Amino acid sequence: MLKDKQGIIFGVANKRSIAWATAQALHEAGARLAFAYQGDRLKENVERLTAEEMPGSPLFSCDVTKQEEVDAHLQAGSASNSAGSIS
Repeated sequence: MLKDKQGIIFGVANKRSIAWATAQALHEAGARLAFAYQGDRLKENVERLTAEEMPGSPLFSCDVTKQEEVDAHLQAGSASNSAGSIS
């Protein structure tokens, strides 16, 4: 159903995150995903989770409480460059 669709997942903190459950459902439906994590403390968790279940998923740091960081990534195409264009 979502085959060849791309998306960005924000907010994964651990395997119990709503964002992680959403990512799993989207992945199972065929979507390709990039992941934004907030800070180095969460980077390791996201790296571990994606390596186990979605290897090769692009990861990038983005503090979603800072609109300028979100805007900068979207303008720079951080996820687009890593995962194909977001659609």
